[in-house]
Amino acid sequence: NKLSSLEPSHLPRSLRALILTSNRLSSIPPGLSGLPNLLKLMVAQNRLESLPADLHECKKLELLRAANNHLTHIPPSLWAMPALAWVALSGSPAMAQPPRLRDPPLKMDDFEVGAQI
Repeated sequence: NKLSSLEPSHLPRSLRALILTSNRLSSIPPGLSGLPNLLKLMVAQNRLESLPADLHECKKLELLRAANNHLTHIPPSLWAMPALAWVALSGSPAMAQPPRLRDPPLKMDDFEVGAQI
């Protein structure tokens, strides 16, 4: 595959899965929020340096495969996406350190038996 650019506005709004694995994409421009039914985004093995700025607006997104890219930053909003259940980001510089889901990290003393998180 040799795809090196993508224009989200040219994609059908009814799109449920976007599979762009093993291409030459260095970025995905904003516009994925215009795909309200997007469930799966597969962009592994590209040259991505960042994830789309509006990715968090894809409220139905369940699966994100973005492993083996050149990602240097993972936006914190990614971890707050309501439907996102499966994420693959390994093989990128940003994953050299595990993501911190909360700063400061939670400690066992922060919980009490029977407490609801």
